[in-house]
Amino acid sequence: MLRLIYTRKKDRFQEVSVLGDPVGIRDLYWQLTHNYKAEDGTEIGAIKVVNLEGVDCTSEVLVNPHANSSRLSNLEA
Repeated sequence: MLRLIYTRKKDRFQEVSVLGDPVGIRDLYWQLTHNYKAEDGTEIGAIKVVNLEGVDCTSEVLVNPHANSSRLSNLEA
């Protein structure tokens, strides 16, 4: 399990956290960095991905999300 944490540019002290498997977190990271733009201050500010111990693994997840895969990653819908 990984945790994606992001803030909005207008309010950098209010964080949003999302827990998920590495593939889902990688996809969410991509969506937030490529598809969400706004001019009213609600655009995405800082984004980071940490494991459950709090270690930053943003670049690792983007390059190789399967390195942190878990049983949750293998479940079929």
